[in-house]
Amino acid sequence: MRPESIAARYVKAFLQNTGVDPEKTAKYAETFLLLERFFVQKIISRFFLCPVVRGQEKQDVLQLFFSEAKVETEVQHFLLAVLGADRAEIMPFLHAVYQEQLQRRLQIVPIRIVSAFVLTEAEKAASVEQVQNAMSRKSEIYFETDAAMLGGVIVFVGHVKVDLSLQNKIKQVVNSVRA
Repeated sequence: MRPESIAARYVKAFLQNTGVDPEKTAKYAETFLLLERFFVQKIISRFFLCPVVRGQEKQDVLQLFFSEAKVETEVQHFLLAVLGADRAEIMPFLHAVYQEQLQRRLQIVPIRIVSAFVLTEAEKAASVEQVQNAMSRKSEIYFETDAAMLGGVIVFVGHVKVDLSLQNKIKQVVNSVRA
């Protein structure tokens, strides 16, 4: 089974046990993001994934992380349970999975707008207004830039992709000329 799938099962159980208190969920998400950044470091991930390293040593390092990051008690217990089950490989995926499941539980549609250039605040505000007018559900909008794009935008609404990029327009013209 893929680590992302295992992470989804663990996070689902975590959310069932902790609920979706708005104050705490923001803190939990922040903690999972810090954890993701912690595990991106090769030396850390190698340490936690090494079969020779004892579970207690892994827990000691995680406790150090807890004290430095001021981690909520519920998250501490959850992460120690993940390590206790010998599932360190899912640690880097917990933040993304937590955000996704929390949004699903709160019925929030994640919307990601990818543009070729950094949008101004006015452009972002106009985009947010257009999206909110088009959506009947709550949404959370994220903006990204992709320097590889020539122009235009690509909008991801949940898992649906709406490609309004210049590359896509050129591709459509080329395909219509070939046909």
